[in-house]
Amino acid sequence: MPDPADLAEGFGQLVLDCALTQLRAVPKLPASNGNCLNACGEKIAYDQHFCCSECRDDFERIQAAKRRNGVL
Repeated sequence: MPDPADLAEGFGQLVLDCALTQLRAVPKLPASNGNCLNACGEKIAYDQHFCCSECRDDFERIQAAKRRNGVL
């Protein structure tokens, strides 16, 4: 039978692995509605998600922060 310290270590590693998996997971973008997903107000083509690379980078940074904080 495993020692309680070994069980605790195994559980701690499992929790860490789950947290890292969630941080690395990149959710799919919602369907485009003709506006930049970063809410800058720019109209874009329906096959695009962002008006420029700066808006894309800003959106990804905000989404990563939300995932870290458990909001997403």
